[in-house]
Parts: sequence; C-alpha cells; structure tokens
Amino acid sequence: MVGSVDDRGARDTAQFPGPPGGAAEGPAVALLSNGSYSVLLTTAGAGCGSWRGLDVTRWREDCTRDCWGQFCYVRDRTQDKLWSIGRQPLFRPGVVYDNAFHGDRAEFRCLADDIDVSWAACVAPDMDVEVRLLTISNHGAIARSLELTSYAEVSLNNRRADRAHPAFTKLFVETQFDQRTGALLARRRPRSAEEKPVWAVHVSSSSTQDRQPIEYETDRLKFLGRCRTTANPLAFDREAGLSGTVGPVLDPVFCLRTTVQLQPGASERVAFVTGAADDEAMARTIASRYSGLDAADKAFSDATESYRSELQGANLTPEEVALFNRLAGSILFVDRAHRDKSVPRKKPLSRAALWSHGISGDLPIVLARIEEDGAEPLIGDVIRAHGFIAGRGLRFDLVLLDERDASAAEPLAGELNSGPQAELVGKPGGIYLLPAGEGSHDLKDTVTAAARIVLSSSRGALADQLGGRKEVASPAARISEFPSSETSAEHSAGVGKDLLFWNGFGGFSADGREYVIVVDGIASPTPTPWCNVIANADFGCLTSESGMGCTWAGNSQLNRLTPWSNDPVSDPPGDVVYLRDEETGELWTPTPLPLGHGAAVTVRHRQGQSLYESDREHLHQELAVHVPVRDSVKVMRLAVRNDGAQVRHLLRRISPNGFWGHSARTRRCRSSANATFDRERSLQGTPGRVIFPEGWHLPQQAGRCDRPLATAPRFWARAVPCHSRRDWKNPTSKGSLATWPIPVRR
Repeated sequence: MVGSVDDRGARDTAQFPGPPGGAAEGPAVALLSNGSYSVLLTTAGAGCGSWRGLDVTRWREDCTRDCWGQFCYVRDRTQDKLWSIGRQPLFRPGVVYDNAFHGDRAEFRCLADDIDVSWAACVAPDMDVEVRLLTISNHGAIARSLELTSYAEVSLNNRRADRAHPAFTKLFVETQFDQRTGALLARRRPRSAEEKPVWAVHVSSSSTQDRQPIEYETDRLKFLGRCRTTANPLAFDREAGLSGTVGPVLDPVFCLRTTVQLQPGASERVAFVTGAADDEAMARTIASRYSGLDAADKAFSDATESYRSELQGANLTPEEVALFNRLAGSILFVDRAHRDKSVPRKKPLSRAALWSHGISGDLPIVLARIEEDGAEPLIGDVIRAHGFIAGRGLRFDLVLLDERDASAAEPLAGELNSGPQAELVGKPGGIYLLPAGEGSHDLKDTVTAAARIVLSSSRGALADQLGGRKEVASPAARISEFPSSETSAEHSAGVGKDLLFWNGFGGFSADGREYVIVVDGIASPTPTPWCNVIANADFGCLTSESGMGCTWAGNSQLNRLTPWSNDPVSDPPGDVVYLRDEETGELWTPTPLPLGHGAAVTVRHRQGQSLYESDREHLHQELAVHVPVRDSVKVMRLAVRNDGAQVRHLLRRISPNGFWGHSARTRRCRSSANATFDRERSLQGTPGRVIFPEGWHLPQQAGRCDRPLATAPRFWARAVPCHSRRDWKNPTSKGSLATWPIPVRR
C-alpha cells in the first residue's frame, strides 16, 4: 500500500492495520479534510462526508454495528456471488479484509477468492470532493464479469435536524442524472426565502476502454426493497438493471453501477467521487472534471502534497496525527474505558450546571482534569488535538477543569486567551477553562458524567492514557455462533377470505374490531408500515406489521425509551423478542423482523393491543403487546405451544435497545432476580427515572445492559444477539450503550 511522507522524508505511520478478517476492539477512524469538505472513515469501511457543517451522506454513531456510510458492492456475474469491498454492509467470513489509515488517505483491501480489490479514499485539496479509487485484480484462471455498485443515502442536512425527523427532511431533496458525464446530482430545496439550495454530486470513472452504459438509481425503496437493509438489497435479487429513477423521490440515495470485464491476471481501475457545491454550475463542473480517471489520480497526489505542508505548518508528526485520530475515534464511538464511573449513582444531574458556563451539551465533551503541577504535556496534547480534529470536521467541546489553586490556574488562562486558539475559548466547539474554585461539586459531577472521554494530568500524556489497541477474535468466529432459521410460509390459500375489505395484505375482522394483516414470507410486504399506536395518557408504544417499534414515556418524541427509526423502508424494530432452540442453536423471532424472514405471520391490530401469531417447525407462537389503561408499562406476553412429538428446549430473550430522548445516552444499570433496572443519567429534563424490563413466571438467567456485547456482532447490518452463554457472565455495565436482554429458559 502507498504511504505518505512527512517533512523529513520518512514514511507515515499507518494507523492500526487490521488483521485479515479480524476486528479490533475499540474505535479507529480516519479523518480527512481540505478545510471545507471532510470525510470520516472507520475500519468497517463505513463513515460519511460532510461539507460546511452539513452531512452530504447520512451517518449515525453506532459503535456496535457501524453500518452507516457510503458503500460499494461487488457482484461476480460469472459465479453469482455478492460481497462488499469493506466489512460493511456485507461482511463475509471467508473474505480477507485489511486497512491502513494515513494522514492524507485511508487504504483498504478486500480479497474474495481470486478477486482482489484494493481501494483508497482521499479529499481533493482544490475541490470539495472525496475520491474513492478502486483497483480490481483477477488472480484466477478464468475470466470474470464484475458489477461494481456504489450506494449512499443523501442527506445534505445538519445531522441533528436529520436525526430528529429523517422522513420529513428527505422530502426536500430532488435528484437528476446528467447524461453527458454519467453523474447523479441532488439538490436540497430551500424551505424559506433566506435559505439557499445545496447541491451534491456523485460520479464514476473507469480505466475500461469499452465501458458499458452506466446504470443508476436514486430511490432507496427501489434499491433496498421494503423490510430490507443494505445487507440484503432487492436490487441484487433480480436480473434486470437499476430502475434509473430520478426526481422528487421520497428517500434519495446515490447509486451508480458499472461493469468491468477481467481476463485472468488482468486489472482495472474504477473511481467513485462524491462532492458538494453551492450551485448547479459548480456541481456540474465537479461532474465534468471527475468523469475521467486522471482527475482522481491527481487528487491523491495533491492530497499527499497538502498533507506534507500541513505537517510542516502545524509542526506535527505522523505519530501525532495517528494519536489524534485515535482520540477522534473514542469521541465518535463512546469507549467506556475512557469514561469516569465515579459519579454518585443516585445524585440527580442537570444541564443547568453546564449552561451556566456556556456549555450546551449538544456537542461531544472531552474533559481534561488538571489536578497537579506538571500538567503541561497533557494540556499541550489536548489543545493541539482539538485544533487538528476540529480542523478535520469533527466539532467537540474541550473542557479543561483546573483543580489547582487560583495562582497556578491564572497562567493557563492567559495562554489560552493570547494563543492561536483564543477565538475558540468559551465558544461552542471550542475550549472551556473551568477553575474548580468557581464551580460546585455539581458542576464537576455533571461535566464528568457528560464527558465521553475523561483525561487526567495525574495519568500522564495523552498517548499514555489512550493506550494501545487490543485485538480480539475475528467476527467470523463469532458469527458462526448465530445460526438463524428462515422457514417457508405456511398460510393456506384461503387466508383472507373471511376478512372484510380484503386487499391482498389485510382486512377487517367480521366484528370490525381488528385489522388483520397476513405477512407472507414469500409474497411482497405491505407497501408501507401498517402501524398501531398503543398508549394511555402517560405511556405508549408503536407496533407495525413487521415488529415492535419504539416505546415512550410522557412524550413520544422527547422521551423515547427505545429508538424509532422513522424509516418506512427498512422499518427496523426498537424492541425484539428472540427465541433460540437450545439443542440446534437456531435463532428466530416471533415477529417478521428482524429474524422472521420467510415465515408466515398473522398480525392483528386492535384497540390497545397487537398480536403476532405464527407456526414454525411444530411450534405455535403468539406474541401479544399491550399497554394498560393507567400504568406506565408495556406488556409483551409470549405463548409458545409445542404441537410436535419431541420435547423442545427454548431460550427466550426480550431485547429492547436502551434509549432516552433523541439519541442513546449514558446509563446506569443493575440487575435483580427478575428485572434489569436502567437509571437515566443523561442531562435531560427528567433525570433519575428508571426503566425496568422484567421477565416473570419462568426461571431466568442474568440480564445484560451492554448493547455492544449483548445485541449484535460488529459488522452485521441486522440485529442478531450475541447469545452464547459465556456472553452473559457479566450481568450489567455502566457508562455504555444500553440494552436489556432478559433471557428466560423454557
């Protein structure tokens, strides 16, 4: 792989090259930027591009699955195989993955059988674009015909606004295709006279001489299909090409497909370029320039020169850049090892303590505690890291909590206010100096609880505190532990004949009190989620024909207990009940999603209740969901009847994803004999409330509060729990993302 060069001519130190097929514990990211356009990339090949504070492509923080970003699929039409060039979204245990992060580029490799795809990503210094350059080689003995398909969700919006109501914000994006350059363009329509339109562009180029006409798609529903994800897109189930849909689509994506023909021993190069612009003219200029491969090559050489100048101008070393990117990874993906768990558990916390010092709490917080003299190494490291990371597009609040006496703290304040970072002092995304003498214990406890990373001058320099990375077992080994069962539909041909106003998917019961939906695993799903809102005045939940959505208390937007995707295409559930056969290891769900594909499920929506009924392998399952009229409780009642002749040993797990408000927050969890208690510690308006999923009537094992260890193996785009017995030895955790699986043995 090609490295970078610093001002002394030394080769840049690559960050954390991943072992083939392995996964490293802890975050690792590459931050690339030209000052206006920035790119975040993770070891999974996920990440996003942002421009002037707007996400060009959609991304969400998810340290468990890391399944958001711009991806590229490879389909071998000769052997009918499909995979992705990164670990996401189609991780394949038999494929070799590798990566190396440098200051000017991120490099990846994917080796699937005899097809070797080496690719790199950079940001062009002279134009607001990210360039991904692929080299595809055929090491086999036969010719191959390969389809390369790019995919990214178009955002062109502030991340907080996009996350608050994604379905609404998507309505303002229009797409078009430029025949001359083969580029896709997207425009976010202004919502007011003061707002200006924003443009994005996605274009491809290739070294192939006889290049076939490029295919394209901008409708996410047509690419993925209902109830599907990037792990199993509908676009690869059919022989027909992409639909070529453009215009005011309801859910826009960038998707280009090009085909390369590789003889034995041959190689071809393909580039995918994504950019942003103020107007259509500049967007078309980008498309025109990068419709040829020479511009992609120039972008990489220019990025190397720009990086060399950056190292000289900022007096940085490649090792420091690697350290700062490691810090950025811990900011983006909360690492419990870097958090402080000493805050009193029962003490209520309030954002007012932060607001009084101008800290909003909306941005990630890194806290550096200055506890003694001789803290200059840590102070210098974190200030330099803040400047580098913020300059590459990741904004966060750096809080310096000076716990020394006033005479020792004054020089630091003078240095901050007179140095190059003076304009950032006390401003959002800047540096806050808080002398301990000016604040109470409430301030110290609050900022410590809110910080994603807590550093201390007593523990040495930044490199000493971040430490090295530990390698863990390959996901391939763990994924082999998750056999899922997909059964064929068992509905009779007469289903629906007794329902009123039958439309092919559902109809009303004879008494009109139920709407019955027949989810046939073979037939097409309903065109949109058909939902039931089950709520009393203080508590409620949402269900659909696919599964259980979110649960809330008091306010369905501000106080969600479990997440709601607001995604009518994939409709991922927020609450899941898993079943596992203890003898065969087969895993499934009584609801169609996430692991009920292929099964026939009858869903009954009625006032105050939803019922999911199905049969699989001589087991009759009924899952009822309801909310009592007065109590703040959601009840999920699962009944399983064995209609077969053999004894079955099943393990049931109730697994809601811990959540409060708009996004995942800090939790404190503990277990009792029958329940796991999750105490809200985020800085919301209702601190201290307790969420308690509970199982009853049957013997239980321990519950777990740690989503990264309990719900899904990394690099999986769908929710599959880590269900081996050894994963349940530690029942609870603190300061991490929360989930509450309650295993019950039958």
